Formats: sequence, C-alpha cells, structure tokens
Amino acid sequence: MSNEQPATSVSKAKSSQTSSSAKSIEIAKAFEAGQAISSLAQQLKVKPSTVIHHLYCYVQEGHKLSPAGQILEQSQLSDTQLAKVLAAFTEHGTQRLKPVYDGLKEQISYDQLHLLRIYYLNTKAKN
Repeated sequence: MSNEQPATSVSKAKSSQTSSSAKSIEIAKAFEAGQAISSLAQQLKVKPSTVIHHLYCYVQEGHKLSPAGQILEQSQLSDTQLAKVLAAFTEHGTQRLKPVYDGLKEQISYDQLHLLRIYYLNTKAKN
C-alpha cells in the first residue's frame, strides 16, 4: 500500500502542473483577445500580479503573446523609461528582477518590471 501513495502524489503533481499550464494558456488567450490585465484579474477574482504571473509562465513555456504592443499598453512608463528597462534586461538578464531593479536605481517598480519582463521575453521568443 505504501507504494501506491507516491504514485498518487506524482499524479496529483502532474495534474496540478497541467492545470496551471492550462490556466496560463486560458489567461493568455483572453489577454490576446483584448482583455486588460485588471479586467482579467477582476473576472478571475485574483490580483493583477497573478494574471501577470500566468502571462509570464505562458511566455516561459515558449509561447508568444500577440500583439506584443498590448503588453506595453498595460505599462505606465514613458518611452525613455521603457528603453532603460529593456537595456537593463539585456545587461542583467531576466531570471531575477533585483539586479534590474538595482541597476535602474530603484526608480521602476517591481510591478512594472514583472510586466516588462514579459514584453522583453516575448520579443526575444522564436515564432
């Protein structure tokens, strides 16, 4: 009997990963259809950061969001700030946001960095 429990745990873990991926795809498709992050968050009864996380997972899984400009529409940064953020991602990478945040002298919020990391990765993704 003890051999059955790990198999069940693995099945649950795989099921959880699949549903997480499915949720990311569902959110990405709604976003691509024109729904704003704030409206998706309200509809799903989650925080906007949760929606952003699902979009990040979607892009990390090798998918590409289209149109990419829609991500920028959600940003509140000027063109100059945007250029600095993208240059910081090029310099420091996208795995961790702290080096980017520090490199930008803490002038850009983590919320904006999370969003713009998706844009950066999306523009670097292969079709």
